[in-house]
Amino acid sequence: PGCPSLLHCLESQKIDVAYQCREGYCGACRATLVSGNVQYNEEPLAFVRDGEILLCCSKPNGNISINLK
Repeated sequence: PGCPSLLHCLESQKIDVAYQCREGYCGACRATLVSGNVQYNEEPLAFVRDGEILLCCSKPNGNISINLK
C-alpha cells in the first residue's frame, strides 16, 4: 500500500528485479501475472503478452501473485 508501482514495492522489500527505463518503454521488468489483477498508471508502450505485466508502471488491484522472469 502506498507504493507508486509494483517495481517500487518489490524494491522496498529488497527483492532484486530487472528493469531499465521505469516508464513502460523497454519491457525489461516484465513478469507473469499468476493470479489477480493490476491496473496501469499509464498504458505501457512495450509489447505485453496476455498474462504478462510490466512492474514499473502497474499497481496491484487487490491481492496478486506474480512470477518474476
